Amino acid sequence: MRTSKYFYRLLIFCFCLSMLPVICLGLFSVYKASGAIQIKVNEANINVINQTRMRVEQLLKAIDNVSTQAIESALLKNAVSQPFSEQNYKDINELVDALIHIQTYELRISDVELHSFKQNWMIIGGGFQQAVNSPLQGVFPAIKKTSAWVSDNSLYPRTAGYPGISLIKSVPVNTIVPEGAILLHMPYMELNQMIEGSSGSGKVLILDADYRIIATDHNNKAGQLLKEKELRDGFAASDARQGDFQAHYNNESVNVVYIRSSYNDWIYASIIPYDVVTQDARAISWATLWTCLVIMLAIAVFTLLGSKRMYLPIRRIYESVQTPTGEELSENRSDELLYIGKRIDFLINSQQQMEAVVGNQSRQLKDFFVLKLFNGQLSPSEVREKISQFELPRWRWHAVLALQIDTLEQTNYGERDKDLLMFAMSNIAGEVIPSSSRYNPILIDRFQVTLIGGNHTEVSAFREYVSSMAEKIQKAAADYVKLKVSIGISQPFDEVLQTPAAFRESLDALKYRMRLGEEAILDITDVKPQRELTRYYPKLLGEELLHAVQFLDQKKAAELLSEWMRTLIKVPLSHREYQVALARLLVEVIGLLQDEGIAFQPLQGEASSLFEQLFNLHTPEETEAWLWKSIIVPVIEAQRKQRESQAVSLSVQVIELIQEKFDTDLTLEWCASRLNYAPDYIRKLFRKETGMNFSDYLSNYRHLMARKWLAETDMKIHEIAQKLKYNNAQNFIRNFRKMEGVTPGQYRAQVNLSDEE
Repeated sequence: MRTSKYFYRLLIFCFCLSMLPVICLGLFSVYKASGAIQIKVNEANINVINQTRMRVEQLLKAIDNVSTQAIESALLKNAVSQPFSEQNYKDINELVDALIHIQTYELRISDVELHSFKQNWMIIGGGFQQAVNSPLQGVFPAIKKTSAWVSDNSLYPRTAGYPGISLIKSVPVNTIVPEGAILLHMPYMELNQMIEGSSGSGKVLILDADYRIIATDHNNKAGQLLKEKELRDGFAASDARQGDFQAHYNNESVNVVYIRSSYNDWIYASIIPYDVVTQDARAISWATLWTCLVIMLAIAVFTLLGSKRMYLPIRRIYESVQTPTGEELSENRSDELLYIGKRIDFLINSQQQMEAVVGNQSRQLKDFFVLKLFNGQLSPSEVREKISQFELPRWRWHAVLALQIDTLEQTNYGERDKDLLMFAMSNIAGEVIPSSSRYNPILIDRFQVTLIGGNHTEVSAFREYVSSMAEKIQKAAADYVKLKVSIGISQPFDEVLQTPAAFRESLDALKYRMRLGEEAILDITDVKPQRELTRYYPKLLGEELLHAVQFLDQKKAAELLSEWMRTLIKVPLSHREYQVALARLLVEVIGLLQDEGIAFQPLQGEASSLFEQLFNLHTPEETEAWLWKSIIVPVIEAQRKQRESQAVSLSVQVIELIQEKFDTDLTLEWCASRLNYAPDYIRKLFRKETGMNFSDYLSNYRHLMARKWLAETDMKIHEIAQKLKYNNAQNFIRNFRKMEGVTPGQYRAQVNLSDEE
């Protein structure tokens, strides 16, 4: 068997498809393992240097505490201000003993010095020196602290003893201008001994804030500045308290993990050769590589065998479609798929041409059968025969959809285009409804009609399906040909022979479009009233709506109008019964203007009367919008204008009610109800005319009456408080004093006194 391009392509594709996940998985595993190992090594070394830091800082803090206690003692605190000389040898011996007492083995202190800046003497190494300037006097301005750990090679060079670090503290402690200083010295080798054996997998290095080496496993480097620029730059690159970076140290790549001390800004670092960090990762990488190679080898074998088996059917198809002509045999023989594709295209084209001819004839016959079926021109036997002949689907449930264009107004079409548009509607129905759920859509007179079916278990589910198809047809008509259409739906039926009766039902459903407006989907079961209701009117809601209009409450009126419309359309009435209810509401709203003597003639349209405009509306939404915009709002505005002209008289009437009913539980709402106006309207009008709120005016008037009764009557204070509707006499007294500045009793006494004079 001769191989071809397709076989090699299949082999390469399968090989790549199989190898790619293995390679990606291997690389991902190595990457994740390396990262995890790096993190674990860094965490381990952070723990190591953190333990080292705690041990060192514990010692340094202990020395700091001991020095502070010594400075706070009366002996040292007073000594730095005393002019000692060799004659004061007893006092000097006491000081030396006190300093030697600080040098314990546990604290690793090699020497303690005491310097007096004020009296120019020093005690160094147990010896007293007089009349000398202390070298520590210039240290404090440099370090800008009263206490600090410093290297002997930085701020205070030592010429004797072992080099190391020193704690310098001012005497007295925390003074701005120290009188003296105490110095506690610790050799570098003591710190080196503390970090020996604690380096883990790396080398521990302690640096001060100036990158001077404080402690290391190389004793000869202690006290020197760190020379490696990469390390200094790595430490200085971040202010974080801990971190890690890579650099070169002693001519090798290293990984540096460090912690910056918050106690004295020293840096505790662990330096690990990069080879040590990555040795476990390299081992994992090699193991992963060998594993992947073994898997890839197995995949290659299975790919070769599988590709051969997958290629066999293609080869057999290629041989079966070959023609005996030599020219076609030699063309693209190495690419079987290309040759097979050309042969299949040729066969498909031939088949399509034949199907087009047969299909066109068959469609015409089907359309003729459906037309006769809708018109009831076929016997039961003929119907069953044609269904079997044309292999039409059989369903459990059937329904008829009848579509009609609502109007051609405000469109780009005319009456001459109607036949073409109906043909387009038929095509839309055929595209929207699956072929397995319909017979061919046809045109009958002014209607496009479709028989739709389904095998739903429940009839309610089938009705929902039919409604959804009608909605899709209606939406497609609006989207593609920009037309508004209505669709009538018959009752579901189970026998195809009932199609003529269902067709008439769908046409009857369309007649209820007058009630529901344009672009309606009308199911005969839903739109046809189940019983005759010759009279229905939402009377209670209508009265509330009239009350809101009368009281100029526009917001409430809008809510009630919407609720009135919703309540009305819930009742299954004929379109004429709906018109009667709407006409009644229109008359009652206009009657409000007649009751107030306002002419409603300006509200009428120029071309037609109000009732003609109302009856020409099709949908509840249009009706509600027209009633609100053309009737309710103009009526409210007409009443508002007339009442604004009477605004002053309303304010006067409210004031009269206040003066008449001030000794009762008078409220703005009661006044509004008494005057037949909305409370919000009375509130705004009263404030506009009087310049104050209703409650403030009532309170002021009651206060005036209280003053009058206090001056002119012998009524007791609690009687006045009760008459003015205060909860108790104390509230009345408090409010009266707030407004007059005196209590009611004091006010009555002042009035009586002025009368006597």
